[in-house]
Amino acid sequence: METKLLNLAVSRLSDELEKLKAEFEEYKKNNTSNKNEVILSQVHTSVSIKDELLDTDEVKTILGVCFNTLQKLVRGGLIKQIRISKRRIKYTKASILEFIKSESK
Repeated sequence: METKLLNLAVSRLSDELEKLKAEFEEYKKNNTSNKNEVILSQVHTSVSIKDELLDTDEVKTILGVCFNTLQKLVRGGLIKQIRISKRRIKYTKASILEFIKSESK
């Protein structure tokens, strides 16, 4: 009798655990998408969603410069950066192309 009760209790706990796991996964999905929407809304409104964002390594490769040179260009106002978070910086492809065109004149 006690074994049957224990098996029943374990079965119910397993069902409850599966239900909680499913709810947690749904919560994570909803929370992640909301977080991304907030970040996108906080990024400069002048940047359109269509405009491709490049990371630092991609920009360094495109321009053929090192990190320090890229930082000098940013500080000089020649290239505009978008700070996504404290440590993540992105650049718009349009601003990089604009810089290349202005330097080639």
